[in-house]
Amino acid sequence: NGEKKWITNGTYADYFIVAARTGPKGNKGISLLLLDRSMKGIETKKMDCMGMFASGTAYITLEDVRVPSSKVIGEVNKGFYYIMYNFNH
Repeated sequence: NGEKKWITNGTYADYFIVAARTGPKGNKGISLLLLDRSMKGIETKKMDCMGMFASGTAYITLEDVRVPSSKVIGEVNKGFYYIMYNFNH
């Protein structure tokens, strides 16, 4: 469960990549998940942003979303490493 604000194109996106806590505290407990906006428990609400009408900026709420193991990107609890790798390249 959680929420995220100021997601550019969030009202238009069909999929979201989410970094979520799936294990212990620290960097070894984060996984990357591929979520389909049609999944039960995902709600998006367009934000009215001054001068940015076409950006589709959204407020996204996740509540009791059930994510199948097939939607885990890479290995469970390795998401932080994937994110850092991306920043370095």
